[in-house]
Amino acid sequence: MRIRKVYVVHVYDQDGATPLGTLTTERPDASLPFLRNPVTFNSQINGGLGQCLLDVFAPFDDFDETLINFMNVCTIDAVVIDEDLKTQTVTQIYKGFMSRIEPYVEGGDEGVRVTLLGLVSLLTLSYYGTSPDYEVTQTNKDPEFIAKAVIDNFNSAFGGSLLGYSGSTSTVGTNVTYTYTQQTWLQALQKTVELAEDDWWFGVRADGKLYLQAKPGSATHTFTIGRDLVNLSAIKDSEKVKNEVIVIRSGGTKSTYTDATSQSTYGTGSPATGRRTEIVSDSAIPNSGTADQRGNKALNDQKDFKVATKLTINSQYAIESIYPGQTCRLMNFDGSSTNFNTNMMITAVNYLGDAAVLDLEEKSLSFGRTLENFVNG
Repeated sequence: MRIRKVYVVHVYDQDGATPLGTLTTERPDASLPFLRNPVTFNSQINGGLGQCLLDVFAPFDDFDETLINFMNVCTIDAVVIDEDLKTQTVTQIYKGFMSRIEPYVEGGDEGVRVTLLGLVSLLTLSYYGTSPDYEVTQTNKDPEFIAKAVIDNFNSAFGGSLLGYSGSTSTVGTNVTYTYTQQTWLQALQKTVELAEDDWWFGVRADGKLYLQAKPGSATHTFTIGRDLVNLSAIKDSEKVKNEVIVIRSGGTKSTYTDATSQSTYGTGSPATGRRTEIVSDSAIPNSGTADQRGNKALNDQKDFKVATKLTINSQYAIESIYPGQTCRLMNFDGSSTNFNTNMMITAVNYLGDAAVLDLEEKSLSFGRTLENFVNG
């Protein structure tokens, strides 16, 4: 099977709808700018699409500054062409905006490097709520309701309705009360997922939608070692286990959540005992119900060891169909291994064009990851 990939960048004005032109890795005409490089970027759960660098072949001192301009919105299509079957598949793999422009001359080459940031980066630029207080109290609301309200608030500040959520979120089924004070929209979403049930995640994908979902109940993808899976490494790690969580809420009230099995498994002595404690101090939690939701989720996310696995998937597989938040299973290995189960969460995808490097973990990534982690890889 002979596969060829072409990347097409559709450039729109700041409204995200008015087309300004296209850039492609196939040189359409000697007089038009084109992309020198394949498209690469990273994405992860509890965040979204990171930085994507475009190397545009164009005169460094005479390029189209309408096409290449700050805040122009871009979508990127991967066109996968099967030379044998004479078919092609088009998948939108990225949506972001131009944030940095670098004309250059290097030896005999010249051009313009354009940095795109995923739309999720916009969620770090201001705060959830109304200026100047930026304080919102959500009372007895499902986390899905709150997450949608965060996106609505963002869209009230940034025009064009670039972010949506139609058909991409689910009801958690547990109501919480929380006051968001001077939190960016991204921080508010991260906090909201902390208050959801175990194994829930959010992300902003290439279609411009917020996804708020539970971990799928069965594997989204199946990878076969020796065919589409070319590299694998796995770390079985107990160093970050926590089996006692103390939540200190409004008024200094403390609630304690423990797991006896974890304290025995990761303790010492005979019989083994051991306490590994995390203290969560959050005065914005007003009542025991929300404290229980926060504490039990933190305990369940951390009471067991983690298996952090890195996979490299080649282009024999439709790598453009792989997203953080999905799950996978591996075929063609010894099924007795405890390092792998049949439904492992994909927490990050590093898209390299001819391959995709996946990070897998049994539980969600730490909510403390900063924007820089997923913008810059």
